[in-house]
Amino acid sequence: MVQMTPAEVAKYKKRIINPDGSVSTERSITIGLNENGKRVFVNIPSIIDGVQLSRKEAIEIAWKEGMDYPRFGNLEEAIIAAKKRSEEIGKEIRKLTKSLNNI
Repeated sequence: MVQMTPAEVAKYKKRIINPDGSVSTERSITIGLNENGKRVFVNIPSIIDGVQLSRKEAIEIAWKEGMDYPRFGNLEEAIIAAKKRSEEIGKEIRKLTKSLNNI
């Protein structure tokens, strides 16, 4: 699976309007896996096609699709990566919204 860039996410993914009025295109769940006797952590999506999935549903789909996501050596690294991606997507959404408002 090729992961979309933050700019692609902002432009193409369906959005969820949150109760506070903010927008989400992605939410991730961090899970731990044992691979070859080593503990690794993976951020998997929990919003697919604009629908918020339960943790169980998100994990089932990630496994069905091959669990092809970046691995992190510890939980903290995975959480930092998820937050960074979220911030980058937010910047791209704000840029896109600003440019649409200027049309």
